[in-house]
Amino acid sequence: MGIHRDPDDVPQQFDDAVTPHGPRPRNGWVAPDVADRLPELEILRLDAPITVTNRSPEWAKERLRFLSTSVRGLDVLHMHQDEAPAAYRELYRSVGRDPDQDRPPMEAAFVDRLTTGGFPHHGLPEDALTIVLAETGIPIWAVDAGLISGSLGIRRAIEGEIPVPAGIDPALTAGHLVVVDDHGVVAELCRPPRALRAIGKDTTHAVFYCVRPRGLSDLRVMEAFWMCHAMLDP
Repeated sequence: MGIHRDPDDVPQQFDDAVTPHGPRPRNGWVAPDVADRLPELEILRLDAPITVTNRSPEWAKERLRFLSTSVRGLDVLHMHQDEAPAAYRELYRSVGRDPDQDRPPMEAAFVDRLTTGGFPHHGLPEDALTIVLAETGIPIWAVDAGLISGSLGIRRAIEGEIPVPAGIDPALTAGHLVVVDDHGVVAELCRPPRALRAIGKDTTHAVFYCVRPRGLSDLRVMEAFWMCHAMLDP
């Protein structure tokens, strides 16, 4: 049973420490050549029912407003000293991305908040994932469970591997790391899911997944999944 049974209910409180509850996420696989280069890299997933809404519930808008007022420029400048942003910055460097130009998820969200004046709200599950990212530093992505086959894994993109349908998603670069299932690419590493796998208005079950780099504690990742489950459990 989740905290927010009705999407319009305002939660009584958001505890700083989330009580462990709900199902535990399970590990996917990492290709051997990737594991050799990036030891301790993991991908975790949690399958759960979901109610998709285009309208943001009041509890989500209130929490996002609160989080928006809590972000200062100084916080962004020193963010890389925190466990989660530091781990994702190191991952980005390891795969050839410059984290000062191509910002990891939490840093990108906070810089956007400073630019726009607040965290946007778009409905569920997007609002909940933004709250989790802002509060824990852990990016969790959601895809339609009905569009996922088999386990999730991380491997290198294959030469000639192209998006389907062509033109909706950016082309893939051979050798870049991607999240995949049995049917092919779900997303580039630490990027939003590709269009064919994304949550839609008719989605009833979702796969929530997280790419966990080296240096990120188990407790931090579990907290993010527990928060996500608590806010979105229908």
